[in-house]
Amino acid sequence: MAAHALDGKANVVLIEREDALTHSMATLRAATLGGTTYKEQMRVPYNGLLKRGRVVQGSAESVTPGKVKLTGGEEIPADYIIMATGGRGFHFPLQAQGKTTAEYNAMLDAARDQIAEAGSVAVVGGGPVGIEMAGEIKAAHPDKPVTVVHSGGALLSGNVQPTDPRLSASLLRQMEDMGITVILNARMQTLPHGESAGVSSAICSTPGQSHSLSNGNPNPIANPTLTLALTRTLTLTLTLTLRDRSYTR
Repeated sequence: MAAHALDGKANVVLIEREDALTHSMATLRAATLGGTTYKEQMRVPYNGLLKRGRVVQGSAESVTPGKVKLTGGEEIPADYIIMATGGRGFHFPLQAQGKTTAEYNAMLDAARDQIAEAGSVAVVGGGPVGIEMAGEIKAAHPDKPVTVVHSGGALLSGNVQPTDPRLSASLLRQMEDMGITVILNARMQTLPHGESAGVSSAICSTPGQSHSLSNGNPNPIANPTLTLALTRTLTLTLTLTLRDRSYTR
C-alpha cells in the first residue's frame, strides 16, 4: 500500500472511509458461519498502519491541486496527492461500505442467521465469488438445497482472463459431488435489490417468490429461500424466504 510504503519518507495522510481493511473473500465464510474468529481475522484496523503519518476516516468530496476536501467540509493540504480509489465497490457482505467494524460485525451476524434459517438457496452467477459462496453455504448446511444459475456454458466463463476448460469441468464435478445443482446457459429474468443498515446489501427477503429463467425453462426456480446473484461486475444479491425457524443441519 502506498501510504505504508511512504510512511517515514514523507508526512502521509491516508483518507479512508472505513476503519479497517476488509479481506473480501473471507467475508463469504464470515457471513455464512459468523463467529468472532472469522470476523477478527478478516478485518485489519487502519489505526496501526502508519507510524509517522495519520489516518483520517472520511470520504473525499473533491480533489484540487494542493488539497483534498472531505465530505463535511474539512480540507487537507498536500504537496502530492495519490488517488487510489480502487475498483467498483461491492455490496455487503463483501465490503463494509463505510460502516464501523462493530456495525459491520452486527450485519454479518444477521446475515449468518438469515442464511441458517433459509430453506433453499439459488446462486445466480457461476464466477469465483458465486462458486465460493455456494460451497460455503453447502458446507455449513449440507442438507440445504443449493442451485447455481450461470449465464455461460461453463463455470467461470465470465472471467476477464480465459479459463482452462479443465478447471471449469473440475469445479462442476466438485459442486455436483457436494449436492449443488448447476444450471448453465441461463439467467434469472429479474434480480431484487437488498439493503442492510442503510447500505446496499446482498441479502433481500422475497417471501413466496419464484424466479423465471431466460432460457425458457418451463420450471422456474420456485420459492428459493435464498438467492445469491453475482454478475460480471461482482455485485451480490441474495433473495430470501423463510420456511420455519428450524435449522437444516
